[in-house]
Amino acid sequence: MVFMNLLRLALIGLELFHAMLHTQVLLGIAKVYTVEELRNNERYFIFDAVTVVSSAIFLLMMNNRRGTSHKNIQLRRLLVFANMILHLTLHAYFILNWRNDQAFWVNAIREWSAEKLFRNRMLRHGAGVGTINWFGTCFDIFAHFFMASQLVIH
Repeated sequence: MVFMNLLRLALIGLELFHAMLHTQVLLGIAKVYTVEELRNNERYFIFDAVTVVSSAIFLLMMNNRRGTSHKNIQLRRLLVFANMILHLTLHAYFILNWRNDQAFWVNAIREWSAEKLFRNRMLRHGAGVGTINWFGTCFDIFAHFFMASQLVIH
């Protein structure tokens, strides 16, 4: 029981860590890496994806709190599983294509992430690409906060 609680706390910490990093990138308040530095660091996408998958496995394998209706338990499990699948699918694209300089969305996210000011991101990359990258990063933040919240209330 102590080990499971420590594992749960570690997963909460990792989820909040990822949410914080994505928020910093979104707001342009983090250290800005160059496109070349980002190109050589696909490990972050792997670490990010593994964190959500690990949290989901933990949540799906654990018994739920007493007093929670079966219907609510099933809904929470469905939401956790759907969040994991969507997050993993999006990250799998970037993990598999990160070194491919011909992959449009890989280049777009690298260049977008390397630009510090949001206004410059939109002007340089266009509203369409900028908006999609913005929503993608917001989804990533949401995915990590959602997993952390589920780990807290579990």
